Amino acid sequence: MSRPAALHLLQRFVYPGAIAWMHFMKYVLLAMGLGFMIFGIVFFFAYNWADLHRFAKLGTVATLLVISTMVSLSASLLRIRRWFLLAATILTGALLAVYGQIYQTGADTFDFFLAWSVFSIGWAVSARFPLLWLVFVSLLNITLLSWLAQRQPELKTMTAMFLSGSLNGLALWISLRFPARISNTTIPEWYLQALSLLMVGFHTLSTLAGIYNGGDPWSYFIAVMIPLQCTMLLLFGLKRKSIFWLSILGLALIIVIAGALLKLSNHESMFLIVSLIVAGSVAGLIAGIALLQKRWENGTR
Repeated sequence: MSRPAALHLLQRFVYPGAIAWMHFMKYVLLAMGLGFMIFGIVFFFAYNWADLHRFAKLGTVATLLVISTMVSLSASLLRIRRWFLLAATILTGALLAVYGQIYQTGADTFDFFLAWSVFSIGWAVSARFPLLWLVFVSLLNITLLSWLAQRQPELKTMTAMFLSGSLNGLALWISLRFPARISNTTIPEWYLQALSLLMVGFHTLSTLAGIYNGGDPWSYFIAVMIPLQCTMLLLFGLKRKSIFWLSILGLALIIVIAGALLKLSNHESMFLIVSLIVAGSVAGLIAGIALLQKRWENGTR
């Protein structure tokens, strides 16, 4: 292939053009505007909290919540109204926080995030916006972790991290099983990758917690379910011919092996051995993934 032909293909299929940059900047500026608005509200209350009447506090947040909801219902703002639903979701949490601070309801972290999650379900289902779904899943994660920490303190870290990882795995499965509920178009890769990263990260922490803190009555069940879920994720990555899922699973395995070796001994020589094993494993993982990627590319030509 000649150099001009290669440059033409790169400009057409790889390099973003003017239209792509305008599309990108439009949503970046919109996201920044909504973000600055929400942070402005938070800092406004933080600075003027003592001087504001309770009705002014509630009224300000409620008014902005109503405005965001009304804008999201406008048919003329079809492309951006989902962003205002995202703002409405965040403002819902702000309204609950302000209400709890004013009237001292006695709600703990779990109650707060549980209420926030419940009131956010409608926004997520109606918006069909992957970013809003990711915020909703994050709220569910915080709710679950708060419940485990405050209502189930006797539960060991291994089980708590496993439940959090399984929650994200369930969210990933639901997203793939019912994609029309997540997005009006195809589900973006970053959304699936974020859920996968959360799932693998929590399962890695669960495995390390079991290695260092010992198991519990659920240890054998967890020892079966974590490899099973990771295997399913591996098959999913191979089916999509994407190196992301292989990379995070490989790195998680390296971390677990390194943690298990350091549990056996914390002598200086063990740190040297683990460093060499990690360096060699990462190099081998990169080489294997690069070879697999090349095979996939050759197979699609």
